[in-house]
Amino acid sequence: MNLLPRWIIILRRTLLGAAIVATVVAAAVVEEDFRGERAWERFKAQRAATGRSLDPADYREPAVPERENLFKAPVLARYFEPDGSWGRAWNAFSQRYDLPWETWPTYGQWQTGEPTDFEAYYRLVQHLPPDAPVPSSPPAAEFALRRLDPIKADLDTLDAAALARPRTEIFGVESDGALVPKSIAALKGLVQVLSWRASAELALDRRQEAFADTYAALRLINGGLRYPTMVHDMIACAMAPRPVQPLWEGCQRHVWSRPQLEQLEAAAVVVQSYGEVAAVVDRNQAGLADFFADPSSRPFWMPLGWRKLSEIAGLDLGNLDPARAANPADAMDAATLSSLAVFPEGRRHSLPAILWGAGNNWFYQGLVTTLTSGQTALRLAHAACALERFRLDRGHYPANLTELVPTYLDRVPADFIDGRPLRYSVAAEDTFRLYSIGLNGIDDGGALPSRKAKYAWNDKDAGGDWAWPSRAAP
Repeated sequence: MNLLPRWIIILRRTLLGAAIVATVVAAAVVEEDFRGERAWERFKAQRAATGRSLDPADYREPAVPERENLFKAPVLARYFEPDGSWGRAWNAFSQRYDLPWETWPTYGQWQTGEPTDFEAYYRLVQHLPPDAPVPSSPPAAEFALRRLDPIKADLDTLDAAALARPRTEIFGVESDGALVPKSIAALKGLVQVLSWRASAELALDRRQEAFADTYAALRLINGGLRYPTMVHDMIACAMAPRPVQPLWEGCQRHVWSRPQLEQLEAAAVVVQSYGEVAAVVDRNQAGLADFFADPSSRPFWMPLGWRKLSEIAGLDLGNLDPARAANPADAMDAATLSSLAVFPEGRRHSLPAILWGAGNNWFYQGLVTTLTSGQTALRLAHAACALERFRLDRGHYPANLTELVPTYLDRVPADFIDGRPLRYSVAAEDTFRLYSIGLNGIDDGGALPSRKAKYAWNDKDAGGDWAWPSRAAP
């Protein structure tokens, strides 16, 4: 006969049940950790066999001498030193001077042939109704420049440093072997402000000042493209269209000199074809692996084995491998696949890990579109500078891009989408048609996207091509 109180019996049974559940969960976690570690070691061996390292150090180019490195200029280095690498220095700077982030709604969209609208900016800042009279473009541009007076000295110093220091490297800072994120906000903010100021200077026919700002902004983009993390590549490519805006506006007005075009062309650094992007992808994978090595990057609920499986799904990035996807349009479709398709072993007992990896595929989709559109923007700008130099020398545009080689370009620029030459033709006197077929992979004859959205290039269904809008000089 059991003489124990009922509550003690219930407690014992509850504790026994909890112990059984805990034992089962612990055994499952151990098994999943073992399976994940085994899969990780097999994955690393497969990568090593193909010569694709997961060590970011293997992708670092020889260190840039400090005196030549733009990012070591004091005006810029403060945002990328260890104390500023998390954005604190930039945040303090931007808050102190109340930078004009209200520029975004009126910024030009060269992708759809739209110049920066300073009259709209004046109306926006002055809180005027749409039908209110405003100053013409030059006075409105002068008004916009005055908004930047508090940081004019900093921007001028940065321009001078970009012209004096020929190389770029966001210098590495390591913490316990892991790369410390740099101030992404500084990279974005400075590119935007310099590009905005360049457009205003062009509206006022201040050509040298506009060139210096545009060139400095492109050089900052170069630094982001050299730094071995996926995030910095994405940010650099996302911001690449910004300095291309004043570059395009200057080309439309034929204001750039030969030396200026040469420097702008050199600053528009690109990879040459989608096939060559494998090196960029490998470098980014190494940076991502470095991020995954940080224990804090693992969700608290995820066993280590599940994290390894999700890590493999992310690092494999087969949807970006040219051997698996013929072009970015194919990669965009492949990126919608779940982690099950990327790494079949994730099928068993790892539903949370699968969901985590599948959710991250949205990030990989963004990588495809951002990398592709950013590189295409730079590629079109690179070719357009060469075309403008040809026009200055010959008085007309070439009949085809092969005429640019080797005097103006080393080789005919390739379309990042399919690897074929960029599409080009002379449309009329003093104008041409230059374009990529765009993310949907369809040649629409250089037609611009049908929807004039801010990010129409990143919308596969927007239609049209990724073109360099060209018109005859006024």
